[in-house]
Amino acid sequence: MTWRYHMKNRQFWVLLSGLFVFVTYAWFKVAFWGPLDIYTLRLAGHLMAVWGLTFIFIQFVLVSRLKFLEKALSRKLLLKYHWIFGKIGISLIFLHAIFILTFLFLAFGRINVHLFMVIGIIALAGFFAIAVKYMKWGMPYKSWRNIHRSNYVIFPFALIHVFYNALPWSLLYYLWVAFALGYGAIIAAKIYGFVQGKYFQERQ
Repeated sequence: MTWRYHMKNRQFWVLLSGLFVFVTYAWFKVAFWGPLDIYTLRLAGHLMAVWGLTFIFIQFVLVSRLKFLEKALSRKLLLKYHWIFGKIGISLIFLHAIFILTFLFLAFGRINVHLFMVIGIIALAGFFAIAVKYMKWGMPYKSWRNIHRSNYVIFPFALIHVFYNALPWSLLYYLWVAFALGYGAIIAAKIYGFVQGKYFQERQ
């Protein structure tokens, strides 16, 4: 590995660290600082959601076949980071659910289920099911590809859930807007590539 490669890898981690400083600051700006007893669970739960969704969004970006990323870092390394970040993201979102549900039960003695909570649970269950399925080694490539494609269906559920809970026009709200636009751009690029590939196959 060349010196330039190591520098690019270091720059990647510096940018990633900067992103997480920013998202943590965005969370801090809207955090509800009640008495630090059971409210600690609420604060931690929201922070886990912010970090978790950020990791999951990044792992989408890493396998979106962006030329500048593949030029800076090897595709093998991008896939490795994709795998690691996906596991971290799902683990954090799982902790988010545990912390928030525990807080609601301790604070109010019950958990009132509403539509957007159900949407969040659907997203969590989907991500968790994909992670469990993904850990089965030796699966055919087509199965592996289909499992990953299902991520693109589940991610919008997570976005709907966080938009419902976000404070409108806050810094965190604009972060989710940026993630939604980035996700839309990735989907559009993949659809364009698919259609373009089909067109060239028919022309041959």
